[in-house]
Amino acid sequence: FDGSFTSLRKSIDQDVERLGARYSLSPQTTLLASVIFADRSEAQRYEYPYPITLGLDQSGYQAEAQAIYKGDQFNSISGFRTYSVDYSYSNFIKPGATGEQGIIYSYANIKSPENIIWTLGLSYESDQNLNANLDQINPKFGFQWAINNHISLRAAAFQTVKWDFFPPQTIEPTQIAGFNQFYDDLSYTSSKNYGVALDVQFNSQLFGGLQGLRRDLDIPIGILDIPEFHEIEHSQFDVYNAYLYWLFSKRWAMTASWQYEGFKVHEGLLAERYFFTPAEMTTISIPLEIKYFDPSGFFSNLGAI
Repeated sequence: FDGSFTSLRKSIDQDVERLGARYSLSPQTTLLASVIFADRSEAQRYEYPYPITLGLDQSGYQAEAQAIYKGDQFNSISGFRTYSVDYSYSNFIKPGATGEQGIIYSYANIKSPENIIWTLGLSYESDQNLNANLDQINPKFGFQWAINNHISLRAAAFQTVKWDFFPPQTIEPTQIAGFNQFYDDLSYTSSKNYGVALDVQFNSQLFGGLQGLRRDLDIPIGILDIPEFHEIEHSQFDVYNAYLYWLFSKRWAMTASWQYEGFKVHEGLLAERYFFTPAEMTTISIPLEIKYFDPSGFFSNLGAI
């Protein structure tokens, strides 16, 4: 390496308190609630192109509630999430700001016919922050088809927005037909996601599959109040993955995969100009991992990439 990885140093100090509740109205209906209070101090030290330390203090709360219904051929999850965060900056062009979000959502999983599960969902959210003001409807669609006892096909298309609360935890469903819908994007990034996957069970001990995902990203860069320092960057992120899971004993398992990741900025200059992020990048990785599970509850794993 050329040593450029030493040009950034980050320190984080964070305190989090969380309170949750669960109440069963009936065998089919459950209510959940969660409240998080958090404080976080963060400092980033840059050495290039000139030495500077940027500081950020955050303090806020997040509140959620959810209703779950489980039936034989149909289940649903509906709820809301709201949060408010106060930001205080040092060595930045603005001394402070407040971020707020409100979101309501509903998901339904419908089994029809017996070997197909349809996922239909919709969310609406309102975000007010330093770099983005959004009022957006996000549709969700998923499809899971058990072709036979050994082969299944999955597909999904959905839209999401990366929220800014810390830590990024939620009781909202995080997957659509097995595809993650929340990623570690820049805060308030709006993404349209399209995925397809084939899963295969070769026998009782060997599993494998192929998966592809495309993400079209609208990334807010800069500050809304300063037009010359604000833009929406349009980018594309592609992920292709082939994986194999081998349960070679009751206590040991091995995983191997091949993964391609491609990122490209189609429109936008601020991130590359001021934050030195690449306009295009391709990564190929081959993660290998072996895991041990003991009946006592102890487990361990060893991996390499």
